[in-house]
Amino acid sequence: MKTAPIKRDIIVIGASAGGVPILKNLCRALPADLPAVIGIVLHRGPWYGGNVSDIYGKPGCIAVQEGKAGDQLEQGTVYFAPSDHHLLFGTSFVHLSRGPKVHFARPAINQLFFSAARTFHTRVAGLLLTGANQDGAHGLAAIKKHGGATFCTETGGSGLSNHAAQRPSGGCASRGLRPCVARRGHRLSGRPSHHGRTSLRMWRSSSGGELQHGGHYP
Repeated sequence: MKTAPIKRDIIVIGASAGGVPILKNLCRALPADLPAVIGIVLHRGPWYGGNVSDIYGKPGCIAVQEGKAGDQLEQGTVYFAPSDHHLLFGTSFVHLSRGPKVHFARPAINQLFFSAARTFHTRVAGLLLTGANQDGAHGLAAIKKHGGATFCTETGGSGLSNHAAQRPSGGCASRGLRPCVARRGHRLSGRPSHHGRTSLRMWRSSSGGELQHGGHYP
């Protein structure tokens, strides 16, 4: 008897500066009506500027914004951690913290992953694209402990400085990921992709299953 798929509608992603090109492609490939909330921590200094919606967003695609304290968590939205603040997910709202740096980082990947795991348990999918000073390792472990799905990139697959490839959690990632090209017929969140351009990337698990953004994960 087949078990019902687990709904994973809270997606949290961590990356160092090397992950910028992948995050751009990812945000510009996701539909505006994606049935999921996405949080992203990108390591960046307190001096970092730039409008994330201009950098990562695209008209007609998923909404992209910098998280602000009190923002309501809404499906079809990507929340980026602002410079020099930890991004935290509460039950319904975004929280920000200027607490101590974690692994020399603020914002820290671990802090977002911890908050999502504690709040949403099995609904969480955590993806570590790249990390620095092992930031993200304990966060992946927390997501896995609470029943969520965890993924990290494989060595050499993305061309990035990939600390995640060290298996940051000591095995806390359920799957390694390799980048694959989204062509016509691949699916995003259970809907056909109409882009058909080889510049758009999805992620496929090393076990062969697709990571369908915002959909149901095995």
